[in-house]
Amino acid sequence: MRGQVGERGRRLLQADARQGDPEGRRRGRGHVQARGLRGLPLSPDGAEQGSGGVLVPKVEIVGLTKAYGPIEALAHVDLTIEDGEYVSIIGPSGCGKTTLIKCIAGIIRPSRGEIRIDGRDVSGLRPEERSVGYVFQEIALFPQMNTWENITYGPRVKGWPEDRAREIGREMLEMIGLQDRSDASPNELSGGAGQKTAVARAVSSGSTLLLLDEPLGALDAKVRTDLRYKVRK
Repeated sequence: MRGQVGERGRRLLQADARQGDPEGRRRGRGHVQARGLRGLPLSPDGAEQGSGGVLVPKVEIVGLTKAYGPIEALAHVDLTIEDGEYVSIIGPSGCGKTTLIKCIAGIIRPSRGEIRIDGRDVSGLRPEERSVGYVFQEIALFPQMNTWENITYGPRVKGWPEDRAREIGREMLEMIGLQDRSDASPNELSGGAGQKTAVARAVSSGSTLLLLDEPLGALDAKVRTDLRYKVRK
């Protein structure tokens, strides 16, 4: 993926993208787009401010490169996302979309470049230090926890008051329509129910940045539309 995004509101990143296959099996070139749409701020306090009181972007990426040997999955990517924007990364399979998202989340360490969230350089921080909620393409729930425990994991590990954690848990169960499956283990849930639980867990964590890697693919069209609306709300 090669490209640059810097405009506010509706924006388009068009990039020549080397197919980012770590083993070098695919060496074609692709096309990547990032579309942004203004929305309501995810943070209840609105946009973050720098030390001088100046508003800073929610996410700012400068010169991000990730190489697997001679193959560059990401090459000098610059990307700015303002607080409250919804941005979609679009491109063919293998062009580096998931690699970019995982770099922002801290799951993958980039080869070069900087990643700033709310004006803070997080390039060297672990995922749990970045205040980021992440939903994988595949279902990734804690297998030893039931639906309720998965959803309330974030509030509990952050030490939130028990009544607040319960309130959030109830809200999330209602949002995904699984009130009657709160005691179910992950292997008792359908693919769609499991992915909805993963989305609810990310939202309940209180993170000000949500990274969703095609999380709704296992859901039917009506449920996808409904869940998108509820997550934005």
